[in-house]
Amino acid sequence: MSLQTNSSFVQKLIFYIVGVVLLASSAFFLQPDIFIPFVSKYKQLESHHLLWIANLQRIATLTLWGFLTLSLAAFFKSDEKKFDIAVWAFFFGLWSILTFYFSNQFTDDSYITYRYAKHFAEGHGMTWNVGDAPVEGYTSFLWTFLLAIVYKLGLSIELFAKAFGALFWLLMAIVVTKISRLFVTQKRLAYISTFLILGNFQVAFWALSGMETSFAMLLLSLALYQTLKNEQTSHKSARAGIVASLLWGLAAMTRPEAMLYFAIVAAWKFFSQEKPFALENIQKLLPFALPAGLMILGHFAARYMYYGDILPNTYYAKRWILKGIPYIYDFLKDYIWAFAVIFLLFLRKTSREEKLILFLIVSAAVPLINTSPIMGYAHRFFLPIFPFVVVLFLNGVHRFLKNQPSESEYSWFGKSLVFGLCFFVYIYPFKDLKEQTDQTQQAQLSGHFPIIEDFKDKVTGKTVMAMIDCGTIPFYLDVKVIDLWGLNDRKIAKEFRGAFSTALDEEKLNDYVFQEDPDYFILCSNSRTQYIDAHRGGNENPLVTDPRFKKYQPLKVYWYTGYYYYWVFGKASESQ
Repeated sequence: MSLQTNSSFVQKLIFYIVGVVLLASSAFFLQPDIFIPFVSKYKQLESHHLLWIANLQRIATLTLWGFLTLSLAAFFKSDEKKFDIAVWAFFFGLWSILTFYFSNQFTDDSYITYRYAKHFAEGHGMTWNVGDAPVEGYTSFLWTFLLAIVYKLGLSIELFAKAFGALFWLLMAIVVTKISRLFVTQKRLAYISTFLILGNFQVAFWALSGMETSFAMLLLSLALYQTLKNEQTSHKSARAGIVASLLWGLAAMTRPEAMLYFAIVAAWKFFSQEKPFALENIQKLLPFALPAGLMILGHFAARYMYYGDILPNTYYAKRWILKGIPYIYDFLKDYIWAFAVIFLLFLRKTSREEKLILFLIVSAAVPLINTSPIMGYAHRFFLPIFPFVVVLFLNGVHRFLKNQPSESEYSWFGKSLVFGLCFFVYIYPFKDLKEQTDQTQQAQLSGHFPIIEDFKDKVTGKTVMAMIDCGTIPFYLDVKVIDLWGLNDRKIAKEFRGAFSTALDEEKLNDYVFQEDPDYFILCSNSRTQYIDAHRGGNENPLVTDPRFKKYQPLKVYWYTGYYYYWVFGKASESQ
């Protein structure tokens, strides 16, 4: 071994050791909550300074992981297998860190699904209130069914929903890497897509929320991968087409908009043929079209016969003309760097597969245009197609790099540095999501759970509660619940609104609610000392100003989160 080779080896070894040491030294500062009390006590910093320290620690931790990856890549550069092991070790560490960061994430809406799963497992059907006419207040049948199995086995729905979400997130990253490798010739370059999935705070946030988001992302990614892989083979397999079709069908039973995606893919496959209407070509398409088509039609028919509605009740509750346009704009704005690369990609000749993926991305905005994105923060409703955005972005990067001249032996470091800066820009805007996670945990601990604890011995199956935020409390208290936002109430969501109007018939709302004679109201206000109408839920305003509300008196006020408080009202005979 030459002196120069020895020197290069020693430099890389030192680079690697320094990375490990820095990573180990960051372990104590991994969770900002460990460090902040120390700084607060001895430095007397203001709260906004502490928040900046927390954000810097999060960024520093991820940066150190990136540094370790570069060092491992340098150390094992000549060995492809060891390089892959090192990179996946980094990704597993990154996934573990973000899983830890967001493990305390509670989403009140996830408990809506849990309540449906619980009732289904107990034999009451997919219903919100036991004994009432069924209403489809959830949007993911397959996720609800999976959690019903968990509950039937006597396991914790909350724990397994998080575990499944984290696992599906990791598996989805692997699938997206495989999709990328269908397009890029440089195997290592595909790892950028892996990072963009596992390093995304928004994906992490929703994967640990207990919602179906990462499950839908996984199924859609698997369906697209199987479809594209079969298209790229010289002899298309009917069996592979059936597998792809089944995956699209499962995705459609997980998120309703996947029905639209399947229709687009089926049309793309049909019209991509030279003579699409020839009998032979129609027969070739059947293995792909029939399984998913039958699954979707069967599920749709069963839903309609059971619930009596064409669409889930949540759609009727959230419909709002053009309300989704700002939501679409925010998604484009946050990922402008990705869409800019995709735009440049399509200035040149692109493959039919790339055009399909772009069309799928664009179609995701269609159902959202006239939808109010309730509980859609952190781009929740766009995340199912986010893997498609990542794939097209990487294709654009690959096209750019492929046209560059050959590089020197050590230029990989400069390229890694450039990508590292890009990743920093990618991560930094999402720093506030950890704060959102802490707030949701605070809402559970200071608002939801104390109410549950105070009322668990006071209520029975005949108790009627009217409330907003119908998730956690209804799951734990087996009472009849009137969902004032209408997500789980057909009358409020559908019958009290016009077909193209978001305005609520307040007189009908009041008559309906007071005819049900609620025992309790749980409402939200930004005042702890006086209930005022400047609160989040607009449907509460006509109720509290109705003369019939006077028989209800405040029982207790619970701090919810931020500047919001839960006010619990009961009939005057129960006031304290």
